[in-house]
Amino acid sequence: MPARRLLRTAAAAALTLAALVPAHGAGAAGTEPPWEVSLSGNGPVESLLSVSSVRDDLAWAVGRKAQHGVIMRWDGRKWRADTTPGLPRVGEWSSVSAVSANDVWAYGLTGSGQALVHYNGKRWTRVPTTGPFDDSWPEVPIKAVPGRLFKGGKSLYTYANGVWKTFALPRLVDIRDIDALSADDAYATGMQYPVDGGHPVTYHWDGTTWTLMDTPPVRAGTETDKITVASRGSVYVAGWAHGSHGGPPVPSVAHWNGIAWKDITGSLA
Repeated sequence: MPARRLLRTAAAAALTLAALVPAHGAGAAGTEPPWEVSLSGNGPVESLLSVSSVRDDLAWAVGRKAQHGVIMRWDGRKWRADTTPGLPRVGEWSSVSAVSANDVWAYGLTGSGQALVHYNGKRWTRVPTTGPFDDSWPEVPIKAVPGRLFKGGKSLYTYANGVWKTFALPRLVDIRDIDALSADDAYATGMQYPVDGGHPVTYHWDGTTWTLMDTPPVRAGTETDKITVASRGSVYVAGWAHGSHGGPPVPSVAHWNGIAWKDITGSLA
């Protein structure tokens, strides 16, 4: 993943998190502990691309080191490389989604192909995936909930009871992120390219099909990279637009209240 793309994605995630935190921060009220660095420097991974947790003492993070995919596991005290049997050799694990201690999914890249694996609490097992491999944006998102897996890319895919279903998207649409509350309530965001002349797109899944929502009110040229569903009818999308005249990227955050979008972009300070 190019550095600019990784920075844009990380920054969009930070923006979405900031939108969900009260103006003075939860830590200022003494209700949450401060942030701390739990993994850095030399170690089994050099680039982390996705993280998912099921409780305070159990989480997974995925990425790569030296062109080899790495899955990390958090036990409440430290991160360790996941050595559970069954993991195939990949160049990069780019997305992970954990439902429970025995229901975890990870998506990775195998050079010119893709890999999908499932963890059942004892071992990882490779699962056949669907959709073409997109070498222009290979790090597609996944999101798992009880009874269903969602996958993005140039189409929207759902997986349940061993069967994939595909929802075709218009040409030049690419889904960057997916979040869900349940098997019949999910949201996906991405971009209708080209950036100049295109626009962000957001879709809602109702258990049967995906429906295109109104366009979020973000700055022209913004690519929405992250989406967070806070509750039913409360959705945040975040992204970046190129700054004018080579200036720094310009962030945008929009909130859906179940009826309409509202621009809620604030300061990162």
